[in-house]
Amino acid sequence: MPRVVGKLDTPIQLAIRLNMFEGYEEKLSFFTPGETFESVYGIRHQGKAKNNPHIHFAVESWVSEQTLRARIAKIFDNQKGNKNLSVKHWDGDETYIQYTLKELKDYAHLSEVLVVNSRTGGFLAVGTLEQLHARSRLVANEIKENTPTKICLKIAEQIIESEIRITDFEIFRQICIYLMTKGKFLPNKFQSERWIIQVKVCIAQIRDGRSGGTKSQEDVISQLYHNYFLNGY
Repeated sequence: MPRVVGKLDTPIQLAIRLNMFEGYEEKLSFFTPGETFESVYGIRHQGKAKNNPHIHFAVESWVSEQTLRARIAKIFDNQKGNKNLSVKHWDGDETYIQYTLKELKDYAHLSEVLVVNSRTGGFLAVGTLEQLHARSRLVANEIKENTPTKICLKIAEQIIESEIRITDFEIFRQICIYLMTKGKFLPNKFQSERWIIQVKVCIAQIRDGRSGGTKSQEDVISQLYHNYFLNGY
């Protein structure tokens, strides 16, 4: 049998976020193992305010990231660019799968949000999904603690969900708004500097959790090193 044009010798692992718009539901059969995919896992999210429906996929793709992005954009064409979808390299780490389970309060309701889990193995086995869900709930419960670290994590999530442009001023503004809303004291200058850095770290960890990599955290480390040691040289 001749090799399919553009098909890779071995599948690559990718993380996909597809925002849901009118007409997309009927086209989800695209995410079925076959010529394009070796395996597919997908789960629905609604967002914090329950008004931002989207699906997170973890796939093994027989085509390149660029080709897959183009195929999805051609079929799911209600919006364009990041408003429509994102496709990123994923190293197969189960942290991303754990992240996708964060909105599932009760594992018994998995079938209500699971879109597809086909031709998968290892960490995507049903038993392991349950273990990852348990870990996800532990993280969610820890966030409820009102410590500065947990507050920074909440603010980081708000910034990412709102797609706010990330600047030191905007992070500081969000910290102040959050604390004032809760009736709490605002941090002093030196505390604020630490809080801003911690929010950046949380944003990086969330992004890397979604992509399965470490690039965002490495960028934060590089930026801090430059600010601490290289400014003025």
